Amino acid sequence: MSIDSEPLLRLSNKEVGGPGFTVRVPSIHEAEYREGDRVATIEIEGGTGELGDVNWLVYSETLKSWRAPHDMEELSARKREQILQRISKAFRILDLTHEVV
Repeated sequence: MSIDSEPLLRLSNKEVGGPGFTVRVPSIHEAEYREGDRVATIEIEGGTGELGDVNWLVYSETLKSWRAPHDMEELSARKREQILQRISKAFRILDLTHEVV
């Protein structure tokens, strides 16, 4: 199933769920991707857009590995890209204007 056709559901104003994963925004500084018992975090930051609206920056380079106890498992480039796409789609569902940088 392609990322674009994955059904996602807004679970709260901070969380989106998809088939086998969730994306949660617990703070203004990070987003959390959970797949089963594996969790990865990525740094985010809110900035002001041209119209005074908040435009979130999602720092792709900060998505490096799963958190412990799975931190020794490789996060392949393909998996990393899938996670970034899912986070981006979740941000759209949460109405969080953003840019992955």
